[in-house]
Amino acid sequence: MLALLISHGFGYSITPWSYKDLFAKSDFVVIASPLTRPRDTSERMTLQHISPPVPVIGVNTEFKTLLVLKGSKRQRFVLHYYRESRKPAPNKIILGGPDLLDFQGPKELK
Repeated sequence: MLALLISHGFGYSITPWSYKDLFAKSDFVVIASPLTRPRDTSERMTLQHISPPVPVIGVNTEFKTLLVLKGSKRQRFVLHYYRESRKPAPNKIILGGPDLLDFQGPKELK
């Protein structure tokens, strides 16, 4: 028999969304490929709607549209999103952490 005792845990409480809900509430749904590497903006804030709150940085990445599933057709668009201001330690796992985006950018720019 194996028993584990944990004095405290760390996680985030986030509302789950179904794909149906995400699609219904979205204005623009596409399949796309990044054209630029992610670029930090001057925007700094703390996401208060999750617990514990998370400090983030605004990021912009330009994309080439491959297929529009919902919304107006356009060849390119800029996606504004957030990344954590501090990168988590590589040996730390946070269960149920915030679902923030991360893009590498096009391979030819590396």
